[in-house]
This record gives sequence, C-alpha cells and structure tokens, in this order.
Amino acid sequence: MSIKRHLEEHNLTYFGHMKVALWFAWTFTKVVLAALCHGLIPSLYKTYCSDTVKEVYKKIMFKNDEEN
Repeated sequence: MSIKRHLEEHNLTYFGHMKVALWFAWTFTKVVLAALCHGLIPSLYKTYCSDTVKEVYKKIMFKNDEEN
C-alpha cells in the first residue's frame, strides 16, 4: 500500500498522521514502563495498563465509526 493511499484512507495529512502515530508510540511506551514497574512492585500501576488499553480501543473504535 502506498503512503498516499494510506493517508487518504484515513483522511490525514502527513503531519497529522505523524502526530497520531507519535501519540500511540508515547502512550504504548508509558504502558510498557508501567507494566515493568507493576511486574516488579505489584502495588504500583494496578489498573494503568488496562485503563490505557481501553482508552486506546475507544479512540480507535470512535475513529472507525466516524469513517463509516
């Protein structure tokens, strides 16, 4: 799939796409770090990872609903 086609399918500019991609990268980086901390000290970040995954899921589903 070409870059242009991908951007058109999601109605994004190059920089708009980059902003979304970097948001996902930063969000998942925080989840990984929280999961590592939780693995070592279970009392830390008890629900952070699952709460964040639910938030990401809602964003993806809301965006998909807008496109349909």
